[in-house]
Amino acid sequence: MTDSVGKGVAAVGANSKALVEKTKINSAISSLESDKKHISLLLGQKVYELSKAGQDIAADDGVQNFISEIDRHVELINEKKEQITRIDEEIAMAAYGGARSSQSETKCKCGHVSFTGSKFCEECGSPMEAVEKVENKPDDAAGSFNAPNACRCGHTSAIDARFCEECGSPL
Repeated sequence: MTDSVGKGVAAVGANSKALVEKTKINSAISSLESDKKHISLLLGQKVYELSKAGQDIAADDGVQNFISEIDRHVELINEKKEQITRIDEEIAMAAYGGARSSQSETKCKCGHVSFTGSKFCEECGSPMEAVEKVENKPDDAAGSFNAPNACRCGHTSAIDARFCEECGSPL
């Protein structure tokens, strides 16, 4: 009994660290997306000015620089999102020892992936009936299943779930 409690405490500690790391990464993503939006506005202003002046937009170095900067931000955002996916996979592998990795998953219309059998999306709360089935490859890990988050219906969901996957209630 003491051994299982110790393992549980260790798992919660590891999940807490992972959640902090995910929060930092999400903050970085938000900052990059804000910067990208600002650059897009500057690009729009530049294109407008060139158009009004009757100049060739495609040949302008300033336009090309803005486009390159936006592309760089998109790459950085995608890298950060991949980091979050890797953290989720590591948590799932640690929590379940890979036991859930061979199960199929279900992809909601919002893009969130849950295990097949979830009745509602834990990200947006939509019913999981109108969704696409996604079969995992053997080396795929479970989605974002951190520490349990209890719902009033009694079901436990991931700690970062916004909605119960059993009843769809907000958490």
